[in-house]
Amino acid sequence: MKTKNIQLVGRISGDDDYAVKFAITERRIYDAYRATTILNVINPVTICNYNWSWYRCVAKCLWSLIFRAHAVAVLPDFKESRGAKIELAVAILLGKKIIWL
Repeated sequence: MKTKNIQLVGRISGDDDYAVKFAITERRIYDAYRATTILNVINPVTICNYNWSWYRCVAKCLWSLIFRAHAVAVLPDFKESRGAKIELAVAILLGKKIIWL
């Protein structure tokens, strides 16, 4: 069975609890899908360094989305995030599967 990569997309900037929110969401995705597929959740909190600039983090997340992700899991607060809206638009343009959380 081939591994499926699901990338999390949601608000980070301006959210003091973003790391906890993304960790909880990552666990929920694993719990929901691990029985039916081999899964790798791509979490922006873990692929980006805390002291990177916004641009560097968005570039890293877009690279990951384009070259690694099979699907994106979109958190409800994506509308409050410029980076998340960019990631979602790219995912849609590339025909990635969208999972609305």
